[in-house]
Amino acid sequence: MTRISETYVGDGYSPAETSGASKPSRIPVVLVAILAVVSAVLGFLYWDASRGQQQLLAIEELRAEALDDASRYAELFGTYDFENLDENLNGVKAISTPEYAEEYESIVEELSEVILAAEARSVGTVANAGVQELTDEVAVVVVFLNQQVTNLLIEDPAGRRDPSRIVITLQRDGDQWLLRDAQPA
Repeated sequence: MTRISETYVGDGYSPAETSGASKPSRIPVVLVAILAVVSAVLGFLYWDASRGQQQLLAIEELRAEALDDASRYAELFGTYDFENLDENLNGVKAISTPEYAEEYESIVEELSEVILAAEARSVGTVANAGVQELTDEVAVVVVFLNQQVTNLLIEDPAGRRDPSRIVITLQRDGDQWLLRDAQPA
């Protein structure tokens, strides 16, 4: 029996030198790399989804605050008593932007003679409200306001119910909403 030995010149490789040893496999390295990429992608997707959820919760919180505040402000706006107009004026001014407080004061000054002469009273109650527009800085809320009005010109001692729609615009100031405008719809 003659044995033929092969030798490859150039890289120093010969079958006799490597017959007992095997080359390391690249499969585990590739699997680790794939798992790292998949983990990174899944981690990013989880982070992005949780960030989106937090943003939705923040927007919902702003919406709920705007809705509640606009409803309270509309009731305050629609409630007055001829015997203490200053109390109503100060209440509205306290929840208003400086610009709207000044505008509201001029409205009350114009109407105060009529309110005093008629001995007018009104109690505003919100029947419904909905947010029409919302950003981080501004909210527009449509409010359905019922006012129970009494004055010397109304024959019924219980007064009359005046339904109205008011578009309330709110301006964000720090962590609160301020009344920026109120217009009939």
